[in-house]
Amino acid sequence: MQKYCQCSSKTPTCCNDGWKLCLVGSRFTHPAESRYAPIEGEALAVVYALHQTRYYVLGCKDLLVATDHKPLLQILNDRSLTDIDNRRLLNLKEKTLGYRFTILHVPGRKNLGPDAASRYPVGPPDRLNLPGEAPELDSLVNMTAHYHDTLTSLCLHTEDNDTANDASTVAAATCALNAVITVVTWNMVREATASDPTFVNLIRQLEAGFPEDYKELPTDLRPYHRFASSLCTVDGVVLMGQRIVIPPALRKPVLNALHAAHQGVSAMRARAMDSVYWPEITVDIARVRDQCVSLPSDG
Repeated sequence: MQKYCQCSSKTPTCCNDGWKLCLVGSRFTHPAESRYAPIEGEALAVVYALHQTRYYVLGCKDLLVATDHKPLLQILNDRSLTDIDNRRLLNLKEKTLGYRFTILHVPGRKNLGPDAASRYPVGPPDRLNLPGEAPELDSLVNMTAHYHDTLTSLCLHTEDNDTANDASTVAAATCALNAVITVVTWNMVREATASDPTFVNLIRQLEAGFPEDYKELPTDLRPYHRFASSLCTVDGVVLMGQRIVIPPALRKPVLNALHAAHQGVSAMRARAMDSVYWPEITVDIARVRDQCVSLPSDG
């Protein structure tokens, strides 16, 4: 959209007819992308929009990116790349670095057109009225069974182009795990994750998106709230960056492996930082180290 009004506000909702529509575009997500966490999917949408309009916005000194996903503002504004642990978000943010823009939040209730048009059709509604937007949008959509079948056909023929990215993430995380711990494998973590109720709920929460207030979460998921933007799921395993989040059933063998050389707390924590994570991991490391009894030498 392009601004034509004289309003002091630069928000696209400053007035009813101040912004004119220039270009509209969308695409289906690939199968792997459809499993992204909400914040990853929203970042993907920004990257796609910038790429599609690159001939118009590259070099623009007053470019605004509007999103209805507020957590994305923390990622795409001025946050340093070194502060982003989520590999997917890091890759997506790197793709936006060629553009100069300010990202701002537009509530979904003021973004009715794009919000409604992005919904996958589940039936053949006669009309879709969008009160609050331009009059021509009131009768814009007239879905029929024919369009529904066409969309379904297109979706079935969409290729999964993100498999390589997931495979590289698995390889990197597995390599980091094997470099420190050999008694726990990727498959063991995946099976333990699938059989642990808390981790099953955690994966569901990642797919649905974390609320802004941690108190809205079940008690067992609240420790993960502060790392919500760094968490993702790959091949049934929860990752924080490239660190594997270990389910409770495997934490004891992981701790034993970390302490196999009878190292101190700092050394054990440094090894864990490269490969594994769970809430209160530093407390557990300190407890294991305190319980260590060094055998006297035969001297």
